[in-house]
Amino acid sequence: MVTATEIRKLAQPFLRRNPGMVIVGRFVFFKQVGPLLRGIHIYRCGDKRAFVPNWRVDYLFRPINNNDLGLGEEIYPAPEDQWYIDNQNIDEKFADRMEEMALPRLDAYQTIEQFSNITYHFCGQLISLNKISLRKFYVDLALGKFEEADEALDFFSKQPEYRAKYFHSPEHYDEVMNIVRPMVHANDKAGIAARLHEWEAYSVKQLKLEKFWQKTPFPIEQ
Repeated sequence: MVTATEIRKLAQPFLRRNPGMVIVGRFVFFKQVGPLLRGIHIYRCGDKRAFVPNWRVDYLFRPINNNDLGLGEEIYPAPEDQWYIDNQNIDEKFADRMEEMALPRLDAYQTIEQFSNITYHFCGQLISLNKISLRKFYVDLALGKFEEADEALDFFSKQPEYRAKYFHSPEHYDEVMNIVRPMVHANDKAGIAARLHEWEAYSVKQLKLEKFWQKTPFPIEQ
């Protein structure tokens, strides 16, 4: 299998060209981490010499862990190439392809408002955040779209089988329903923003991103 050391070596030309990015493990991301985490995740696969890069964007203002990989899609090599770690000049080819295919997508989602309109392909289908609206309610909270957020929470209250997929834990579900939802009904923007910042700080700590994180106001605070 392709090792973390090989991935780090692979990424060096790309990092030299893009000094605003850094690699941690198998993830190359923008050093300035705010409410969004944007970068390129480099996966291993069944072939021991192959790797698969994906551009990824995720929002940190919910409790998450290392198993959450965000939204995005696979970046295919140029037609004449393959993603094999021992191919000649693979590091420069990787850098070229990421600048061509990944950076424009990542640059398109620099704000929460932009992220709310994210689109990507998965299994041949074009996916948008609106199509996975049960995951979107955190974004709706940050944007002050309380009616849309409350619709999702109403769904969860009536469909318990979905809770484990979309909530970090039963305790987090209780927190959202018993503390945050009353804030939504009261239009308590300050209280909701404070809770989002708490979740964001938790996720940053879980992902060991403290030295890169810059606490940033949410749209509902501006």
